[in-house]
Amino acid sequence: IKDNQLAIALDKVVDFFTGQSILAVSGVVLEAPTKNQLLTPALIARHFGVSVRRVNDTLTAEGYQHKVGTDFEPLELGLPFAVMVDTTKRNCDGSPVRMLKWDSSILDEIEPLFTAVHS
Repeated sequence: IKDNQLAIALDKVVDFFTGQSILAVSGVVLEAPTKNQLLTPALIARHFGVSVRRVNDTLTAEGYQHKVGTDFEPLELGLPFAVMVDTTKRNCDGSPVRMLKWDSSILDEIEPLFTAVHS
C-alpha cells in the first residue's frame, strides 16, 4: 500500500480506534494521481456494447493481458494502461485478491478492436 491508499488505510485504522478521521480533522484532501476513471472489463464491455468475455478475449488476443490461474495480468502492451488494485476480497489462503483494472485512456486505444469491421 502506498500513496493515497496508504493514507486512507491508516485513516481507517485511526478512525476505528479513536472514532475520528485524521483526514477529516486535518482537512487534508487527497488528490488522485490521475483524473481518469479506472475501468473493469465489465465497464469496458458496456462502453462498447459487447460482452465481458469478448473484452477479456480481445485484450488477451491482442497482447494487453494474459491469464494466470483465474486472474489476468498485464503484458507489456497493456502496462501503460494497467492498474493492479487490491480488493477487500480474500483468496482461500487468506491473501488479498488483486484485480486488473484499466485506465480509461485505453478506450481510445482499443476502440478499433470493437468497431463494426472487427465484429
